Amino acid sequence: METDLPPSRERGAVPETDREKTVKTVSEWYPVSYLEPNSASALPYALLILNQPVDEKRFSRYWGGSSFTICADGGANRLYELCERSESHALKNHIPEVIHGDLDSLLPKVEEYYRSSGSQIIQDTDQESTDFMKCLKLINARAGLSRKLDVVALGNLGGRVDQGLSQLHHLYMAGEDTLLGIGRIIFFTPESIAFLLQRGHNRIYTPLYKGFITENVGIIPIGRPAVISTRGLEWDVHEWKTEFGGRISTSNHIKSDVIEVDTTERVLFTVELA
Repeated sequence: METDLPPSRERGAVPETDREKTVKTVSEWYPVSYLEPNSASALPYALLILNQPVDEKRFSRYWGGSSFTICADGGANRLYELCERSESHALKNHIPEVIHGDLDSLLPKVEEYYRSSGSQIIQDTDQESTDFMKCLKLINARAGLSRKLDVVALGNLGGRVDQGLSQLHHLYMAGEDTLLGIGRIIFFTPESIAFLLQRGHNRIYTPLYKGFITENVGIIPIGRPAVISTRGLEWDVHEWKTEFGGRISTSNHIKSDVIEVDTTERVLFTVELA
């Protein structure tokens, strides 16, 4: 694990009074379930395609498991281009239910094709909100489900740095916004899975033997400094303070089918795709 200082049980420990105030909750995560056909642990989810290169290798799995599909503005261009390169029936078999955003990136030919194929195209010109956030606000109402719907967002952190940081920023902000009315957001890039662990106790199921993920993980405090304890990693830590400008956990390794993380604040968990 790459850190600035070795883990310590003393340095960075939270005072007992603060630890007692931390709400003890248990959050369970099954990130590989979105890659498994007919997974029993996969919950219904909306597929949100952002205006980033689409992971062609796994796209059919994401699409096939979704209960609602939406493109964020230029994400429709990405879907169209992907299907055009694929088999002859790919375009007509992958029609998003909604295309939403300010629509300044949506190509005319793409708009015409999807509109004529039945997609609902909704423009929102609010410049104080990104297309990502606009789609998140729309998802649950359009999905028509009584429960909060999880979101699988397809993006890419390997391009422009500012755009990648913006995606992580909105991933974090969306988790803080209880008015959005959505469930968990799982962010998939062509290389990794990323999601925000909740405050309290987290249990992440990471079966390497299934071949969907590699051993490489990171735990990143993208919002606030946090104190974490881990079990199931090659370099476990105990009551370890992590923050930008201090120590962060990257390039750690999975050593168990279940990783457990206790955290005082929400932190980003990343795992590399195989």
